[in-house]
Amino acid sequence: GIGAFSGCRDLKRVYVSDLSSWCGIDFMDFVANPLSYAGELFLNGLPVRNLVIPSDITTVKDYLFINCPFIESVAIHKDVTDIAHSAFMGCNSLKRVEFDTPSVAPWFSGNLSVNEILLGKNVTDVADGAFGGCLSLKRVEFNCPSVAPWFNGNTSLAEVSFGSGVTNVDADALKGCMALKKVEIDTD
Repeated sequence: GIGAFSGCRDLKRVYVSDLSSWCGIDFMDFVANPLSYAGELFLNGLPVRNLVIPSDITTVKDYLFINCPFIESVAIHKDVTDIAHSAFMGCNSLKRVEFDTPSVAPWFSGNLSVNEILLGKNVTDVADGAFGGCLSLKRVEFNCPSVAPWFNGNTSLAEVSFGSGVTNVDADALKGCMALKKVEIDTD
C-alpha cells in the first residue's frame, strides 16, 4: 500500500528470488517499494548490475527499480510495450540501455548517467524527446531498419554505429551532433 516502507531508513538491501514476480508488484508510491531506501536489489543472492527484463513481462511498472544506484545496464526485450517514467528514477549508475521494443517512448529522458543506447532490429518508432536531457549520451548503436532525427542536436554524442539492418537514415538524423567524432557502418 501507500507508504508501506516509509521511514525505513536503515534498510540496505532487497532480496528477491523471482524477478518476474517482483516486476508484477504494483507499488502505489515510491516509499511503497523497499528499494526507495535500500537501493540495492539482489536476485537469488547476487547483486543486480546488468538487468534483463524477464521475457514474460510486458510492462515495467511505476517505481519498480527506483533508487537502484548499482544497476549499470538494462536490456528491454521486444514484447515490452510500456515502461513507467518513474520505473528507473534514481538509477544513477545506469550507463547502457538496450531496446528491442517496437516503440521507444521517453522512458529514460532526463537520465544524466546513460551514455550508451542500443536500438535493436525490432525498433521501428522512437518518440520525440525519447532521449532528451540524456546529457551524458556518448554512443548510439542502430540496428533498427530506419533512423529518424531522434538524436539531432545532442551535443554529447561522439560515436554512432549503423548495423547491417539499417536500410534508411532520414535527413537531419544527426544534425547538430557537434561532438560526433566516429561513425561505423556495417556493410555485411
